[in-house]
Amino acid sequence: VREAEHDSRFRRRAAESVKRIAAFKRKSSALRSRVPSSPPEKISRLATQLWEFSERVRYSALSSAAAAGKKS
Repeated sequence: VREAEHDSRFRRRAAESVKRIAAFKRKSSALRSRVPSSPPEKISRLATQLWEFSERVRYSALSSAAAAGKKS
């Protein structure tokens, strides 16, 4: 506050920053209110599907590595 009282450049810069932050907060709260949250069941189902997919990828990588080892 003291700096803003004595330095007009600093005061302008601070005012611009405050406006930018306020605009971001308004936009952010507006975005949050438009996006419905997913039900816990859906999140759980997606987490399970993601885990299953990662296990398939891991198994495929292990199988490929084993096959490559047999060829050597």
